[in-house]
Amino acid sequence: MICGYIFILLFLCFLCSVEGVAKFEITSISSSSIVVRMISASNVSRFEMDVTIYDLDRLREFRRTELSASRHDDQLFSFDGLTSDTWFCVRLIYRLFYRTPDGLSEISTKQVGLNFMNNISSRTVHSEKKL
Repeated sequence: MICGYIFILLFLCFLCSVEGVAKFEITSISSSSIVVRMISASNVSRFEMDVTIYDLDRLREFRRTELSASRHDDQLFSFDGLTSDTWFCVRLIYRLFYRTPDGLSEISTKQVGLNFMNNISSRTVHSEKKL
């Protein structure tokens, strides 16, 4: 019984120190653009990201962008030039780095891949896979 209380106390202490897990989300998709932003990223010190857009109608890579930054703004990417009624897939592969409380080192996450498939007029479908 005492072990249960100790576990709950330790869990609550740990929970209070967690600021949130950063993740990326597509905030808007229009007939010609995609906007991606990072949310819950107050404790992220830097990140590395590779974004690839595939044109599924023509079965080719449409655009690729690599980004490594120590700052994160609300809006990270805005892709223009997409055509309406075209199926496309957006692939985000990213690694987040968190500053330790003492500020002397960084802890990195595993590389995570997100795939978003969409036709401009349909709903977004996404999957997350750790690499």
